[in-house]
Amino acid sequence: MRRAADDLLDERSGVVGQLLVAVRPVDVGRAAVTAPLRREDPEPLGLRAELIGTPVAQVAPGEPRPASREKVALMRRGAIAAAAAVIAAGLLSGCAAGPSQVGAAAIVGDTVVTLESVQTWFDRVVDDRERRERARANQQFDDIGRKIVTEAVRHELLLQAAEKEKLRIDEEQVNELLDELGGPANAVEELAGTPGTEWLLYDETTIRERVRDQLIALELGRKYFDSTEIKFDATQAQSRDSALEKADQIAADPQRSGEIVESDLDAGAQAFPDQELSVATDPSTAAQSPLFAVPAGEIMVYAAGAQGGWWVIFIRERDTDAPRDTSPEAVEADTVEQSLMSDIGMRMLAPLMADVDVRLSPRYGVWDRVSLDAAPNEGERLVTTVPVQQPTD
Repeated sequence: MRRAADDLLDERSGVVGQLLVAVRPVDVGRAAVTAPLRREDPEPLGLRAELIGTPVAQVAPGEPRPASREKVALMRRGAIAAAAAVIAAGLLSGCAAGPSQVGAAAIVGDTVVTLESVQTWFDRVVDDRERRERARANQQFDDIGRKIVTEAVRHELLLQAAEKEKLRIDEEQVNELLDELGGPANAVEELAGTPGTEWLLYDETTIRERVRDQLIALELGRKYFDSTEIKFDATQAQSRDSALEKADQIAADPQRSGEIVESDLDAGAQAFPDQELSVATDPSTAAQSPLFAVPAGEIMVYAAGAQGGWWVIFIRERDTDAPRDTSPEAVEADTVEQSLMSDIGMRMLAPLMADVDVRLSPRYGVWDRVSLDAAPNEGERLVTTVPVQQPTD
């Protein structure tokens, strides 16, 4: 038997409600300083504590970003030199063209985040005795390096997305928000009371670019709020291995996705075939689950949270140019909290920049392109994706 998407939204016990607690949200706008973006806005805009990235080798985190980015590239000097460059760079480089992994904490497209810049940032954080001791007391000390790299990569992806989408964030907007936060020093002081590792990464030299990143995410959310919808099939498996096996079955023959999910539903599993959802219909789900963070034609697998099991979700279609949702459930964009809209923007960022190759130094793990996090290893990615093996109609 089938259940309509509207029923799921009403009951909150179906796939939409359950997905809210299954994966840690990107939460760019949460757990940080709060202030309204504009004085007339009734809801506060949260500032996520994120590192100012370092797009070029010569610039350390927190220093002003140059007007143009330096492209770090291996130059091809004949067949022998090219072969030697590939061997020297190792498998992470992949080819003789593009930035070298040597000396890089991360490579985002053609932009390098250097090990030196990450180390400089780390040193600045741990040189503060109070922060250092608090991090140790909260068992957060070992996460600082990976968190710095995560925020640096996100920062660069946001800058590239702003350029791609022709979004302009001017200094006046940044100044306005900082003024509402009480100035850089007050914003940093407020962050000291927030949980997680993010508060460690801010000081007066870095918070300005973080405000800029927040505003970019906000504009991405606004741009795609009324025009993005997906169609998907969702089912569950008891273990990660069985979930991956089911994902492989769907990938091998995506036309059977509905049949597989229907069979699971008939067998009493949590399964939801032939679902449709727009961002405007449920902004919270759009912000807090990975449903909108994966391109069409991919199956994602992730833990279902406290309820147990693993979700297997096939995104059959993803439309970012859909007509505005006029159903009774649709929410007006101007009624959505600024922090939630920023989270939606970060979910839009993942598929928007999916074609940008992100590589991390092995010391920082591997990049999770859905949750936009540095994971310790392949098995600890929050979301695993499996592409279909043939086009879908």
